[in-house]
Amino acid sequence: MDQVEEQVSKFQDFQKIKPRLNKLITDFNSEVERTEARREIRDVDFSVSDARANGKLDQSDTFIPIRVIDTNIRREQPPFVAYLKQSKRLMTFSDVEDPSINTTEIENEFTRGMTYEEWEIPHFKCRDGSASHGWAAVEVVFDERYPLHVGLDYVAHEDLIFPLVSEDYQKNEIILRRFTMNISQLESFVVDQGFKAEQVKLIKDSISETERDKDINIYKCFYREGGVIYSGWMENGKTTDWLLAPSMVHLGIQHEEINVEIVADPLGQPQAVPDSTWVDDPIDVYPIILLPYFETEKKRILDYKGRVFQDKHKQEAMTAGWSAFLSAQLKASGIYASLDRDNPGSTNQAKLQSIKITPNAIVDEKVNFFHPDYPDPSMLSALQALEVQNAQEVGQMTFAVQNKKGSRTTATEIDAAREDTGLLTSVQVTLYSTFIRKVYTLAWKIVQSQALQNKIKFLQIKGTKTNNIAVIGRDYLLFAAGDTDVVRKQELLASYKDILPLVQNTAIYFDVLAEVVRLTIQEKGELLANKILAGSPVGIIQSLLSVVTGVAQHEANDLNPDEIEGLTSVIQNANNYLGQMGIKSSSGSEAAGQKQLSNDNSRATTAA
Repeated sequence: MDQVEEQVSKFQDFQKIKPRLNKLITDFNSEVERTEARREIRDVDFSVSDARANGKLDQSDTFIPIRVIDTNIRREQPPFVAYLKQSKRLMTFSDVEDPSINTTEIENEFTRGMTYEEWEIPHFKCRDGSASHGWAAVEVVFDERYPLHVGLDYVAHEDLIFPLVSEDYQKNEIILRRFTMNISQLESFVVDQGFKAEQVKLIKDSISETERDKDINIYKCFYREGGVIYSGWMENGKTTDWLLAPSMVHLGIQHEEINVEIVADPLGQPQAVPDSTWVDDPIDVYPIILLPYFETEKKRILDYKGRVFQDKHKQEAMTAGWSAFLSAQLKASGIYASLDRDNPGSTNQAKLQSIKITPNAIVDEKVNFFHPDYPDPSMLSALQALEVQNAQEVGQMTFAVQNKKGSRTTATEIDAAREDTGLLTSVQVTLYSTFIRKVYTLAWKIVQSQALQNKIKFLQIKGTKTNNIAVIGRDYLLFAAGDTDVVRKQELLASYKDILPLVQNTAIYFDVLAEVVRLTIQEKGELLANKILAGSPVGIIQSLLSVVTGVAQHEANDLNPDEIEGLTSVIQNANNYLGQMGIKSSSGSEAAGQKQLSNDNSRATTAA
């Protein structure tokens, strides 16, 4: 038996491979626990009333959770949402053989099919999980319930299991994806997915009736063998075999094979009859795409850190600071009293402490009232400085500059801060662009194959029910449309805004203003920009000049010399103004009309 056969036997034999899989799961449990701990730190789920009841907080103290981590993650979200949603297309296609070919139709068709209901949810979750823990992922799945038979499934940080020393999960021999489901869901998989009923029964029998709603961990095991990806389903507790035996990963990507069969025609002569079949293409990469929060020189995936790691100490400091300040305020706002006598200890202390101060009441002893000092207001300045420092660290330079302590913030500082914010954000958006390209390049391979087989409606030839195979079958490179449609758009908008004050009172002011409106307003920008251009002084002068010149030419015989001279002067002044603006007349009709009026004026003067 050769080495490949031994590997196949090893993976197919569940009892032989189970110890290795169990060790992989057990080793990764430490990261699962850290992930849950990070979620608790981010949420800061704390009840003041419960803490007071169990003695953790004094009755006069309070606790103000300052959720710095959650705030920072949410602050970072808008550029990524814009990158994903603002473009009219999901990806741009470039024909490998002829990049000049217009690919608008195929881009629109792909976008319509991939933006199915709630298609954004895996993206939002993946970005949020990545920012929290350092990485998260999505799996590209083949599923005929989706319009184009392909969809995305979010893989939480702790649900992608690989060796802790991994530097690139794609190079690992085995990776696991964890699923949680109850016993009813697991039983449905016997019918829907072909799980082995006897193995599901072993799991079911190990669970009491009262625990049937408890989540069970089920694992989808991916492994690489001979450069090809296989997958099977397992449970690492009571089962003795695979829930679903491993097989080559099927993503609906196939190629057509033509077989020629020689048969006899009606005259007994041999005839070649072609017969085509579609055969699965082997998948050579795990269909799981990982999104790192930030790329650094660190090698191990486990060393990737998110905002919980980076912000937990700031969050603790700001929470403690605000809680201490407000607790001191509460204490200082309370009323405290002592009896004004030399020997107050002779009175029953428990009785004194039970007395409540009542307004508009007479007391039979002299009492001294007092309160602790209010906290130093400089604490607020310290807390604000900490918030500014936090904003600078997460790239919110504009917020940091506008809230700095000291002298007035200048417009130059704000502009510079905005530029720095854009530069810092663009680094992470570039990583996101790479992630998007990987995801949808794999998705396109599935869509392309399904369309070539006519299993989906895609780019159908007008008047037929046949897909346009000639266009679909070409070799394309895919790029994230946000790179050009969103990022480049923002760069252009910033450039136009910068020069707008500089070109005021020049011929191009309204052109630049129109571009700002066109790029800023997504839906009606074009319409509003056209109205600006139509209503600009230059446009009005050009229109009036054309009308006046035309009328003057036709009515010159009915005008007296003074009227002709007045019109000539108006036309000349308008032309001079446009010339100063660097604008030439659209034709020579205005100059010709002015010359004609001058001739008419000369003839009229001579006749007079």
